[in-house]
Amino acid sequence: MSHKKDHNMFKTTLAAVALAALSGAALAAEPGQVRGFVGLDLGSGGDTLANIRYTDGSTQDMKAGDGVQFKGGLDYRVDEDWSVVGSLGYHLYTTNAKNGRVTFQRFPVELMAKYNLNPKARIGFGVRVPFAANVSSSGAASQVGEFSPKGKKGLIVDGEYLFGKVGVSLRWTNESYTLGSQSIDGTHFSVGLNYYF
Repeated sequence: MSHKKDHNMFKTTLAAVALAALSGAALAAEPGQVRGFVGLDLGSGGDTLANIRYTDGSTQDMKAGDGVQFKGGLDYRVDEDWSVVGSLGYHLYTTNAKNGRVTFQRFPVELMAKYNLNPKARIGFGVRVPFAANVSSSGAASQVGEFSPKGKKGLIVDGEYLFGKVGVSLRWTNESYTLGSQSIDGTHFSVGLNYYF
């Protein structure tokens, strides 16, 4: 399998963070208000799920916490101090190669309580369950096979800073999977962007 590294996603994320920093003052929700949001998280970490070997001799490890998560949900402002946030996501990691592919996908459901430190900054704590996790492979990478680890409930600690309607977050997610009798650590750190509307 030929190895082709792609830094476009990383560059896009940095550009979005820079735009968020220029977007102005925070627009905090009022108590009792419900806002929708969409978000993107880029994360890495956890145990190795698969080791991919390329034709040039290089290798790549697929970690259980790697990938990009796209999500959407609702943010309910309970009072001046607290918000409750729920979301449904699609978390994907796939290798960058021309003649073969290995993909790890899952559908996380998250529920968090966020404490508003001030109109711009807040911290959150919550739970996350990754449903329908699946590893698949094709082409020159088909030796990896296909398997479906079972996601278990994990904890989230999240810090978010608001620039207008855009939130920039840094989070730690402590989750795990089981595959038969094997336990797989999916703990990872991620940086993210949320857009509230």
